[in-house]
Amino acid sequence: MLLVFVAFAPGAFAASPVAREIVVAGAPSSDLCGKTIIEDLELDHDLACTGMGITVGADGVDIELNGHTIRGPSRGPPLRGITIAGRADVEIEGPGTVENFRTGILILNSRHVEIEKVVVARNGHALFGDGDGIRIVGSTDVEVEKCTILGNGNDGVEVVSSTDVELEKNRIAENGNGIRLVAVGNEIEKNKITANACGIRGSTVGNELVKNKLWSNTVDFC
Repeated sequence: MLLVFVAFAPGAFAASPVAREIVVAGAPSSDLCGKTIIEDLELDHDLACTGMGITVGADGVDIELNGHTIRGPSRGPPLRGITIAGRADVEIEGPGTVENFRTGILILNSRHVEIEKVVVARNGHALFGDGDGIRIVGSTDVEVEKCTILGNGNDGVEVVSSTDVELEKNRIAENGNGIRLVAVGNEIEKNKITANACGIRGSTVGNELVKNKLWSNTVDFC
């Protein structure tokens, strides 16, 4: 429920427009869009961004979505919902959603990153190489666990030149490619990979696949 508070200047009548301030609690806002986050953050409202989402600007940052959504303006422009570049010991915790950017979450040249219980949905188009739900590039020790990665135009999750990446217990559905692998030394375990054009694209040699369930993909491996 939205709460509206109205504050008046001292001595003003209720009908007077003087010093009238309206605060809508919990309404979507763009206040954090385009900002660099350097300390722990717990969202208390949705973000409706007209450009970039948020960027993690320090090591050891914990972002709790707290049931809220970070929403972009369009799946076409080169915009990202959450950017983690050159960082360590970062956690993105759901429940919560990142949607309608070209790239939902980018993890670049980073280590010790955890993404848990986040919905990353409806980002990017198939014609964009970075039109992905989650992109993990040049990174080590990254864990994506219990996320829903749904309806992204290119890849649900792309892993490039990265090691010790664990994709575990995720639902990866209705993407162009469920998972794209251009890397070795990673573990893909107990994921439900369904209704993608291709379940897993790229060579699985050098990666460990354990107890994944693939069904209703146009092809499971390509």
